[in-house]
Amino acid sequence: GVVTVAVGRYREKYGLVFPPRVVTDSRGNKAHTPDFDNPDRVRMSVQGLRSNRTEIAGPLTNEVVRALIDPEYDLKPWSVVEFEGRQYDLSAPPMFREGTRRTRHWVAELRARPPSRAGSVV
Repeated sequence: GVVTVAVGRYREKYGLVFPPRVVTDSRGNKAHTPDFDNPDRVRMSVQGLRSNRTEIAGPLTNEVVRALIDPEYDLKPWSVVEFEGRQYDLSAPPMFREGTRRTRHWVAELRARPPSRAGSVV
């Protein structure tokens, strides 16, 4: 059967979740990093919470959104979420909201990732 995410008045769409993987850096330390090679397409909706933009030119922003994510997906900390062309980091551990089969879902507070030309931690 089809599982419905409790999206209320928010539009149900699809986004990408890049699950975490453990890598070893050049000094032998283990680190969590998003697996950008193996994204998962996941049903979700996103609600804007707050956003601060600077007066000066540049990519400075502090956009925070709440994502309601398909309950069948195993959302983990250290994941990166991409929705409508923007990438977001989880700013807090995701919470699973119990309810009926129709209304249960993951809730995650996400913070927009700044544009970066830096490589990975490896």
